[in-house]
Amino acid sequence: LKARTRSSLVVVYEEFKEHFTHEEDLMHEHDFGTEGGQFSAAASHAKDHARILKVLSDEIERTKSVSNAKISAGFIKRVVDEFGNHAARFDSLYGDAIPCDA
Repeated sequence: LKARTRSSLVVVYEEFKEHFTHEEDLMHEHDFGTEGGQFSAAASHAKDHARILKVLSDEIERTKSVSNAKISAGFIKRVVDEFGNHAARFDSLYGDAIPCDA
């Protein structure tokens, strides 16, 4: 996001989406946090992924009709913070349950 362009934000969105899908697949493959249905750790984790993707998609949509729109430094900081908070609150929980090379 160094260029702070909408197209850069779209790339970040696609990368996050791919990463999140892989992560959710791993959790199911290793049967991590799947007990409890919609209230399981895996479901809560996936909901946070969806929330972060929505933050990104809302900004992508907001800047859709603005030619040469620059993404604000504040928004970029928000995305970095959201990702860091997610890693601390959710990803740290399955570190021991899923092999590093998975």
